Amino acid sequence: MARRVPGRPAGEVRTFIPEAYGNREDPEPVEIELMQPTEAQRRNLFRMSVRVRDGRTERNADGSVRVTMEAEDVSAYQKKALEGFVSAVRNYESADGKPIVDGAGLWEHGEDAIVGEVVGEILGRAQGLATEEKKASEKPIDSSAAETPRSDGTAESVAPAERMSIADAA
Repeated sequence: MARRVPGRPAGEVRTFIPEAYGNREDPEPVEIELMQPTEAQRRNLFRMSVRVRDGRTERNADGSVRVTMEAEDVSAYQKKALEGFVSAVRNYESADGKPIVDGAGLWEHGEDAIVGEVVGEILGRAQGLATEEKKASEKPIDSSAAETPRSDGTAESVAPAERMSIADAA
């Protein structure tokens, strides 16, 4: 049998209830109707979200790598995700009491925490998986943070015969 891409079919419409602000406990929670993007649409949105400032990575004080995104890049991909994949919004009003009814309204008037959560739901691979698939992929069997040593960023533990230059890899 051929491999089948896991997750929901592209174009499928489903209801998502954000967690922010205790929304899921509310008797009339904010409900977002999402259309499932194709894998290519998801990749394009993700690419928009990860631009590195000046094409370089930066390092934190402890030496770990930090990627910095420009605010306008974040806004562009979030807006595109909401306008392209939110087909309806229910039980949500703007500060002036007008109903927020779609992705454009959610972008314009929605609270940051809800906007971020909805965009994460649209982009996230795990959120697109069926419940059984999520359970199967939550924790690899032979993976444990306690067993994986932290790298110090050097290659000194590699034997000289195993070292390779960038030219050798090409």
